[in-house]
Amino acid sequence: MAQISLYVDDDVLTGLKERAAAQGVSVSRLTAQIIEADRRSSAWPEGWFDLYGSVPDFPDIDDSILDPSLDDACDWFVDQTIGE
Repeated sequence: MAQISLYVDDDVLTGLKERAAAQGVSVSRLTAQIIEADRRSSAWPEGWFDLYGSVPDFPDIDDSILDPSLDDACDWFVDQTIGE
């Protein structure tokens, strides 16, 4: 298993020690659990993309209400934001 060093202020360390003691785990184990929970929460939930099209009778978009003159406006905006 890989090892890392973390530098935290005294208040953070005190909080980690208290929380680890309350859970009956080491500070190292608690920190690993926190990092793993953060990694999992940053990912799309399992099955997320399977939901597409799963709502029966969901209305189709009525493209006739869209203004086609605005199509190029988005390209101009994107070009401006990336500095071209």
